[in-house]
Amino acid sequence: MNLVKKISIFALTLATVFTMSGSLLPSAKAAGNYGAGSLLAKANTAGAAVYYIGNDGKKYVFPDMKTYFTWYENFDAVVKVSVTELDLYTNGGAVTVRPGTKLVKTSDTAKVFAIEPGGIARHIPTAAIASSLFGANWASRVVDLIPGFFTTYPEGTALSTTLPTGSLVKDGTTYYYIDNGTKRAFSSMDAFEANNFNLTNVLNMSLASYTAGTTITGAETALKGFMAVEGGNQTSGNVTVSLSAATPVVASILADSTANEYPQALIPFTTVNFTASASGSVQVNTVKFTRFGISSDADLGNLYLYDGETRLAEYTSFSDKVVTFSNTSGLFTVPAGTTKAVTLRGDLARGSTSVTSGKTIGFKLDTTSDVTLSSGSVSGTFPATGNLMETAAVSDMGHLYAHAYETGSYPASVRADEADKELWRMTLTADSQDMEVRYMKYTMVGTISATDVQNLELEVAGVKVGATAQIANDNSVIFDLSSSPIAITAGQSKIVVLKGDMMGGSGRVFKFTIQKSADVKVYDTEYGVYNTFTITGTTTAFGVVQPTTGNGTSIDSGTLTVGIATDSPSGNIADGATGLTLAKYSFYAAGEAVKVENLTITCTGSDTTDYISNVKLLLDGSQIGTTDTTLQCNGSSGDSTNYTFGNTFIVPNGTYKYVTAVADTTASSTAAGSTLRIDLSAGSTNAVGQSTLTSLSSTAQQGRTLTVQSGTVVVSENTAFGDKSATSPTGVAGATEAKIASFIVTAGSGEAVDVTQIAMLDASTVSQMGDNFQNLKLKNSSGTQIGSTIGNLNTSGTATSYTFSPSTAIRIASGEQYVVDVYADVKSSVQDSATVLTPVIKADSVTATGVSTSADASYTTDVSLQNGYLSAAGNLTITSDPDSTVAQQLVMGATDYELATFRLTSDASEAVRVSELVISDNTSSAATGTLKNAKLFVEGVQIGQTVQFDTTSATSTYAHAKFTNLDLTIPVDSTVMVTVKVDATPYSSGAVSGSTHTLAILANYNGGNEGVTAFGVSSGTELTGATLDFSASPDADVTVNQMTVYRTKLTAAFASDSPSGATTGGTGATVAKFVVTNSANVGNYSATIKVMNIGMDQTGISIPAATNRALTIYKDSLATSALATTNYGTANNGNFTDSAFTDAGFTDVEITPGTSKTFFVTLDTNDAGTTDSLSINLEASDITWTDDVTSSITTVNSLPLTPKTLTY
Repeated sequence: MNLVKKISIFALTLATVFTMSGSLLPSAKAAGNYGAGSLLAKANTAGAAVYYIGNDGKKYVFPDMKTYFTWYENFDAVVKVSVTELDLYTNGGAVTVRPGTKLVKTSDTAKVFAIEPGGIARHIPTAAIASSLFGANWASRVVDLIPGFFTTYPEGTALSTTLPTGSLVKDGTTYYYIDNGTKRAFSSMDAFEANNFNLTNVLNMSLASYTAGTTITGAETALKGFMAVEGGNQTSGNVTVSLSAATPVVASILADSTANEYPQALIPFTTVNFTASASGSVQVNTVKFTRFGISSDADLGNLYLYDGETRLAEYTSFSDKVVTFSNTSGLFTVPAGTTKAVTLRGDLARGSTSVTSGKTIGFKLDTTSDVTLSSGSVSGTFPATGNLMETAAVSDMGHLYAHAYETGSYPASVRADEADKELWRMTLTADSQDMEVRYMKYTMVGTISATDVQNLELEVAGVKVGATAQIANDNSVIFDLSSSPIAITAGQSKIVVLKGDMMGGSGRVFKFTIQKSADVKVYDTEYGVYNTFTITGTTTAFGVVQPTTGNGTSIDSGTLTVGIATDSPSGNIADGATGLTLAKYSFYAAGEAVKVENLTITCTGSDTTDYISNVKLLLDGSQIGTTDTTLQCNGSSGDSTNYTFGNTFIVPNGTYKYVTAVADTTASSTAAGSTLRIDLSAGSTNAVGQSTLTSLSSTAQQGRTLTVQSGTVVVSENTAFGDKSATSPTGVAGATEAKIASFIVTAGSGEAVDVTQIAMLDASTVSQMGDNFQNLKLKNSSGTQIGSTIGNLNTSGTATSYTFSPSTAIRIASGEQYVVDVYADVKSSVQDSATVLTPVIKADSVTATGVSTSADASYTTDVSLQNGYLSAAGNLTITSDPDSTVAQQLVMGATDYELATFRLTSDASEAVRVSELVISDNTSSAATGTLKNAKLFVEGVQIGQTVQFDTTSATSTYAHAKFTNLDLTIPVDSTVMVTVKVDATPYSSGAVSGSTHTLAILANYNGGNEGVTAFGVSSGTELTGATLDFSASPDADVTVNQMTVYRTKLTAAFASDSPSGATTGGTGATVAKFVVTNSANVGNYSATIKVMNIGMDQTGISIPAATNRALTIYKDSLATSALATTNYGTANNGNFTDSAFTDAGFTDVEITPGTSKTFFVTLDTNDAGTTDSLSINLEASDITWTDDVTSSITTVNSLPLTPKTLTY
């Protein structure tokens, strides 16, 4: 519905100023800048109240969104204004709910009201009256209003048999307005829409008993509400008209030279901008375009107005070159301060003689008189002239037509609850060109409501196309296929199937139709134009496409489906209980509401002596029918009872209702362990469809077998919490809240129980709880404490019970388990240190009551729980990590070397706190300053301060870095990895080249002092001797790998192009290339290679007698002088093997800092034959070098290399 039209239709709560006839006051001039019918709200405020300006010049507030949306669909027409502007209007009151839309109530009353014009509230006394007037789904119309605002609704007389004024009704195919007990027919849907009514509010019923009133042929001010504005919408906005920059450019438009075939359709001729002033929205009622060019009116068929791809209107008249679009209710609305671009589109005319080539067609708006508004003025630039389009005739234009859409294309009948049901199918055939279907609009015709068929979909070859759609208020169903059109190849066909879900409508009929050719947009992909959708063939004029001229598909009477509810009980029920649920059944009505008049239940049991008492049925929790005092569960045959309901059991259409069978098991003959089952017997015409009055029968449904059981609880040790021992102790002296035991309380299978008390007991008279513990408490598995803590425990020599009472009873479901954990603090001085307590405590009793029966369900047998063990203190073990840094060379001046990782592991007794750690460096006394800035890290985070190795306390073997004031905690039974990082001192600051360093934590680092100082967190005891273990027993120093420090370091690797794989032998063949790099270093020290030897191994190569084969090493390239050469052969070194160059036989190679040298190795491989191989490598000590301080260094961290093999 047009939103701006709605501005004039508000009914406000001013009953005192209107007569009951609904006459209107004269329109008063508002003090502000906005006229009657305007919607205003405070600017720049989220959630601001919305006001309606009445014809009395006052402002009326919408009390809530529920009221607002009975008049409006959105907030598009609301104008944001200043507080100053709002203050110009006197407060008039509140807007009331529009008559004929919603039924209303408030949260503080059960009464439901219908609203009539003038805001009059008429009470609906009973549900039966509501159902007879507003249908079985009347409750879906009810909304809650704000109680304070409801006082503005004057209360009229109660309703009985006549619909209230303002109701909209559809009887057959005619729509009516109820006016003081008469029915006034709408002459057309235009008349219906002219009065701003909405199809969603229409009731479907017979009005045979109502007297006919005058016909409604158009807009009637009195129907629009108490504050309607005479003459329609009194907006004060103006509109400016101009030719849009987006108006279509000059183009050829296509006529079809074949007689009676449709030419191009939906041709965009002219786009015009309509711009509304900021003072108010504008409703445009009439637009007239004038044709110009060398053509005639007869050259055109239909003409349309479009807003983008949305069709606004079809032409009203076309003569003497002027095409007129007119609607007194408004063609379209332009919101205040916005621009709407409206496009004139048209179809070329179809005829026995087609439109010829060379004609020109254009349209323009000549003057301001070509545009009329509901109010306001028109200005702009006139004429607003579009471009001329020129016709061109073609003989192969694409067409698309529908056929096979009648006999057999639709179901004669459907069930009211069928899902994904095929409702109509048609065949679409493309002619001459490949075609696309880009839009389809179906119109539903029939007596069903729009909600009776939902979730409509299109399918082609079983594949869904487009989005799921619903039936709109005007009974249309639109599928926008523009983003994914249905493509049909020329000369081929596709079947388009319309499917949907049936949701009701029993006894009614419907069919889907295509009313207009423009309801299907078909596109010629070759010429890039739209054409007209037609039927049966390319030359047939369009007609309404429908499956039949009759009523179409009929909807069967409703159905009633009976099932067992998913939450119907099974398993055990309590003996001696009252009000037990024994069965629960679901009832589902489809197609129409169904009234169930009676039901019969049967009880079968395991023997003939079982009885249940006070048997009754509940409908959604409320009793229906009478109570049967006794029902015998008589073996397999069963005893039955019939319950009648009158009008109290109605299942609304599309809704589930649940019937519960409830009874007592208090009869003395009902034995524990016996079984029973409540069944529904099959009914015989015991239900009636409320729309069709068809008799229905409920089906039989078997319940679930139940077993009558006792509800006593059982207590048992929780085996998931094991016995404690020396290796896994309960705790240590001084520990707080140690978990000492755990047990399980299991409810009986018959019923749930409420636990109100738990008692614990000393395990013996020799070792009582107070001898070792204090502050005893209980917790559940979630950690919630049960009852209060008992601080002082028994030491009297007599076993004592300790009672815990939860603040609220603990509910345990039947057959379910509840875990109870026992905690206590360990005293600082215990009687039974290092002794097994068997057990540590007992569960004495659990006091419980059955939830259903209120019977005693307690457990009173003592249960011995877990063994306990108390340690004097915890233990800490220090070891090195197997993945600690491997032995390697360090470079002077480099920082953050990770040299060691140590493991500190606590046992299960208690957590351990380390306060001091001493890292010792095994090196010479001269080199104690070579490493500096020692740091400790745990999980990448430094702990403690940066510390230097103390030369003053150094022995000839070790220097020590002492970390004090640490706060490192090792949790119970856990390991913490401590990593040591250091910096290497630069050579210029006294570092010693060639010095070696091995880090360690010493069991005795300085005259009896251990390398770790630690305390038990719970016991507070310092761990020494037996409780502080270094590596093994007896204690041994914990050491890691040795590091060596030089001024720089070398790395070696194969060059990326070093040969490998298949090759050919020859003299001086290159067999390897190596790259050796001197690292960048503090001091910029060079490294000099004194010797490089080559590791070789061969298979199958044989050097002939008296033959020499040379191995030669070059630097940088083969063009340089050889660094060293050696020969192989019988007279020299034998066959190819590792070289043995010496310093004297090798030319030194200096490598400056941060640079690399490439070494070439050649070998005479003339003797290598097929399948022979040669492997080349640099072994761990093949390079001897110097940092100019240490003369013969053989450490290169990257060696050995993985050999490369040459095959011949």
